[in-house]
Amino acid sequence: YDRISDFSRTVAIVPMSAKAGIGISEILMVIAGLAQRYLEENIKFQQTKGRGTIIELMKEESIGTILDTVLYQGVFHKGDTVALNTRTGPAVTKIKAMLVNSKGKSKKLVEKNTVESAAGVRLLIADRLDVVSGSPVIAVDGDPGDAFREILEESQVNITLSEHGVTVKADALGSLEAIAYELKERSISIRSAQVGDINKRDITDVATLNDPMDRIIIGFNVQFLSEAQEAAASSDVGVKVGDVIYSLIQDTEDWLSKRRMQLDEGRKQRMPMPAKISILPQYIFRAAKPVIVGVKIHSGRIKVGDSLIKADGRFAGTVRSIREGENSKQFADAPAEVAVSIDGVTLNRQIFPEEPLYVDIPESVVKELRNNPLDKDTMSTLDEIIQIKRKENIFWGTRT
Repeated sequence: YDRISDFSRTVAIVPMSAKAGIGISEILMVIAGLAQRYLEENIKFQQTKGRGTIIELMKEESIGTILDTVLYQGVFHKGDTVALNTRTGPAVTKIKAMLVNSKGKSKKLVEKNTVESAAGVRLLIADRLDVVSGSPVIAVDGDPGDAFREILEESQVNITLSEHGVTVKADALGSLEAIAYELKERSISIRSAQVGDINKRDITDVATLNDPMDRIIIGFNVQFLSEAQEAAASSDVGVKVGDVIYSLIQDTEDWLSKRRMQLDEGRKQRMPMPAKISILPQYIFRAAKPVIVGVKIHSGRIKVGDSLIKADGRFAGTVRSIREGENSKQFADAPAEVAVSIDGVTLNRQIFPEEPLYVDIPESVVKELRNNPLDKDTMSTLDEIIQIKRKENIFWGTRT
């Protein structure tokens, strides 16, 4: 940029580094110079009512509500009535004092009675309002209705919401839109997006959602209130809070991945899974009412409550309990050897040692099982069960 002789023909490139702290003053100098050179006739100062954007909200017990604001049009006067947006809707208040940076390199703030645009100004307002950062602040005379409508229109969050998705809370409108963009890039839908701290009501609302994948709240630069923490501790709602967007998004992706795995595992545990077992002849403890034997699981998973069938399709009992060593289990996976109790049959009458027994799966789950990433042996067992069932019904397993 410092080697350009004709800015009308050449694009200026200004190196910048947040780490090294260079570039900002240079780019501002270039922009100001270009504006003075090429836009001087178009730049006019209008003595109008002040309009600005609230950048940051601070609350001091001894002072009250403080608004760091960029005044981009008109003039603010001490004592002006201004309209602004709060968490409960638009409101009016008065400017109690205005502070601006002193000239030069000093960072000292000095009080002013009048501030003209464009300028950064710290507004001390008369009322303790829960103001929304990123929203407009407009000086008004008389009826603030037009200003309220403008504030509501400008404060609309430009985020596409879905019926399902995560809930996002942030400290400002711009933060919400930044997080929404990053979530969209990662194909994560948003169900709700609001400015404000995470409170108990947020936890209650999310906890009642039907889809467990939607039960997560992301908070950027907001407080996780103590009442909300207590409510979250007794629910399955995930809460991720941070002040670095990329870390927050990564934490959210990790939570969604973990929750998806938990749901898949739970679904597998509830769903009848193909399995093939055989009774170990050296581990026969009881022959009837119920049969208690050791079994070898050759493939798949057996669960308490599973019905068993023989290779010819006849009933082979119901699994009533599973033990591995001293521990009772609800399920067991191949290639485990476990002790089971089986109701409804007698050993050496309906079932025999070393013969293959299969879990009797319903036809309604065949399609879902085929779509699940089952291992090779379990898929082979599923095919065997289908062939057994088709001895009675050649179309078994073809219906959805």
